[in-house]
Amino acid sequence: MTITSGSTEHVLGQVRTALYGRQENCLQDALEGDEGVCISMLQVAQRHFESGTTVYNAEQKSYSTVFTLKPGNIRGDTAPATASDVDIKVEFDRLRKAGSIFADELSRDLHDIAGSLREILPTSSALERPEIGGGMGIGIGWTGPWDLWNANRILLAEALEKTAGQVAGVGDYLISASNFLERQDAAAKEALEQAGAELDGQFG
Repeated sequence: MTITSGSTEHVLGQVRTALYGRQENCLQDALEGDEGVCISMLQVAQRHFESGTTVYNAEQKSYSTVFTLKPGNIRGDTAPATASDVDIKVEFDRLRKAGSIFADELSRDLHDIAGSLREILPTSSALERPEIGGGMGIGIGWTGPWDLWNANRILLAEALEKTAGQVAGVGDYLISASNFLERQDAAAKEALEQAGAELDGQFG
């Protein structure tokens, strides 16, 4: 349907006809159908956010959060043919660097993304529709699916901020673990050298 120019009343009349006219597949029905699907998707997303917990289940080898990661393959032996007595070399500086990237860079990026998300359409003004008169509106309501979209926007920002804190914690743990392992490694080497020197003294 083409809407032609004219007075305000004339244009509104044409819009009303397009939305609520008796013609087949009137625009209002199509809008309500499309926005109804959108609302259903947003409701599902919101339920996922609100029921999501951050818990590692050791028995099921699953890490449950808003999204679910099953790290069973990651935890599995990637080199089953390797002999069990092969020494494992830990590069402590690389481990500390990885921890620093987690604690500083990745965590900061996630915080920045969450901050940017909070600034996207913080009010419903961009989605507000004009009233047509006679108690009729456009689509499913004055602001469409904005309320549900906004709830998901806030929940996603909160999830990102929570993840940023967890990532920072993982980074700090990697750094601490690296320092601890390095001290243990140095102590083990010293003890081994001392034992070797004693053996040399006794049997050398």
